[in-house]
Amino acid sequence: MDVEEQADDPALNIVSAKACKWDPSLREIGKDATWTLSSAKPRFDVEQLTDANPETYWQSDGAAPHVVHMQFPKKVTVEMIAVYLDYKTDESYTPSQVLVKAGTTCKDAMDIHTWSLKEPEGWVLLLLHKCDKAPVRANYFSLSVLQNHQSGRDTHIRLVKVFTQREAVAT
Repeated sequence: MDVEEQADDPALNIVSAKACKWDPSLREIGKDATWTLSSAKPRFDVEQLTDANPETYWQSDGAAPHVVHMQFPKKVTVEMIAVYLDYKTDESYTPSQVLVKAGTTCKDAMDIHTWSLKEPEGWVLLLLHKCDKAPVRANYFSLSVLQNHQSGRDTHIRLVKVFTQREAVAT
């Protein structure tokens, strides 16, 4: 993946970049999922997360954790979840700690990894690999905002994309 102003930390499974040229070996599969949110302000909901416009955003409306649920009809192998955040614009609404879970449904989902984010700007690439370095395979994924910068209450997420390898086939 080509990234500008990259800050990598392989130990944390995270890459952040202001601009991304997606790796051609990856395929975005978010359109195959049914998306739901733990809460949303009117006119700041799922459509803003997936509209490809970084000027729009989902805004939660309630107590943390704030959760994006992605339910796929078949098991999928997910390499990474890309999240577009803008600390300079959103300040206390910007996530500072996120958790990804996976399972068959939200009822049996298990923690995959928790990431700490420091004033993110642009794409944050959450690499989903188990301890054995294999990508995660499941029907259900969630992205939970556990904490915001400056102890903010509600959160803003501007875009979310879900990626698999091109050769990975759902079964």
